[in-house]
Amino acid sequence: MRAGYRKPWVENPCHGRLRPVILDVVAMTAEPPTLQQPPPPAPRAVTPRVRRRAWVEPVVRFWWLTAMVLVLIGAWFALQGVLEWRHDVKLIRDGVEVDATVYQVGEMKGRFKHPQPPDSIVTLQFSWNGTDQYTKPDRLPDRKAGEFITPGDKIPIRVNPADPTDWTSAKVAGPISGRLFGAEVALPIAALTGAFALLKWRRRLTAWRGGQPIEALVMDSRNTALALGARLVRCTPDAEGDKRVFAVYAPRRLAGIQRGDAIWLLTCGRGAVACAWFE
Repeated sequence: MRAGYRKPWVENPCHGRLRPVILDVVAMTAEPPTLQQPPPPAPRAVTPRVRRRAWVEPVVRFWWLTAMVLVLIGAWFALQGVLEWRHDVKLIRDGVEVDATVYQVGEMKGRFKHPQPPDSIVTLQFSWNGTDQYTKPDRLPDRKAGEFITPGDKIPIRVNPADPTDWTSAKVAGPISGRLFGAEVALPIAALTGAFALLKWRRRLTAWRGGQPIEALVMDSRNTALALGARLVRCTPDAEGDKRVFAVYAPRRLAGIQRGDAIWLLTCGRGAVACAWFE
């Protein structure tokens, strides 16, 4: 019997609890079932198939998928910023100039004339085609320090001729870089994440090319949200005195793996990776 191999636990009807029992002499001398063939000797050829398979190993896949999601988020922020900037440029250039009146500043309106800070929330009132229009409460852009706001002040604004609710009090659109903050955050993180995925991928190829093969015995396995369709397997080398425990992912075709089965690993730095990902 291989060193370190334990028979599965079965129910003992006498004591009502799980404990190992010796079924027969044949069972004691049986080898643990191996679900795959040992890898070829190093150095192993890195074929296009091996390269593709390394990309779908769950740890590598997690990092490059994360990078892709961050790229999409960054692209969305960039697109939104560009569209908003172009909208403001068009509104300032083509909008109808109207003198609006400060109707409310914060909670203050009407006869209250106390000056309020430039970054206060204001509501403007202006006449449009013979009717009074009230803007949604918002801050006025381009207000400098010391430019206090008081109910009743006149504020020149630009109004979209097709939509009076679309307006701006800005005189210039400002630099487009100010609209790209979200993209400037997401895209560099995406680049770092992608580089980390590439590093993980290269380590998997290095493990396949020259990693030391280890036959290990499965201790337990379970599904995980990180690798849908694969199983997270804890295993220990089938060698006397080697008490290391590895956590590796087994592909879908090894979904039936269970305690006591043998699985081939390849060393990958301080960890290991299942050979089955490259087969």
